Amino acid sequence: MTITAKEASPPQAAKSRRRFRYTLPGAWVALVFACLAFTPSLLPRSALLQGVVCGISAAVGYGVGVAGAWTWRVFADRDPRPVRPGAWRVFAISAAVLLVVAIVLGQWWQAQLRDLMGAPTPNLLLLVLLPLVAVASSPAWSLCRGRCAGSTTGSPGGCGGGWDRGPPGPSAG
Repeated sequence: MTITAKEASPPQAAKSRRRFRYTLPGAWVALVFACLAFTPSLLPRSALLQGVVCGISAAVGYGVGVAGAWTWRVFADRDPRPVRPGAWRVFAISAAVLLVVAIVLGQWWQAQLRDLMGAPTPNLLLLVLLPLVAVASSPAWSLCRGRCAGSTTGSPGGCGGGWDRGPPGPSAG
């Protein structure tokens, strides 16, 4: 019996959907790291530099969250739980509120630091670009998601928590 391309493609599509998705624990830790990136530093940062720092911090936080969730599952000896309905909605609302609060507080702290050091006030238009720079400056997001290609180990070094557990079983058809 010969398998056509149409019969073989649905499992591949399902496999790729499973492989390239974010995890909720990783997203929560990334959010915490991104918010912590707005805390004051020794020198005032421009909005563009702040966006780069935020993006890199979020990417590192995502990796820490995924590795932490994987470690927890190894010690608990269980598979990943399915995400509860509405969990991503709660995350999105919380992320929006927390990031706005972090940006406002961070810019206030940066303004105080600039006043203490006598540094010039930055252009407010650049502040609008901060979230875009944070997302665009983090190629590590691609690395965190793209490292699963071809891996079936289910470890943080391979696929970050077992997104890809190998080829699917035989189809019922």
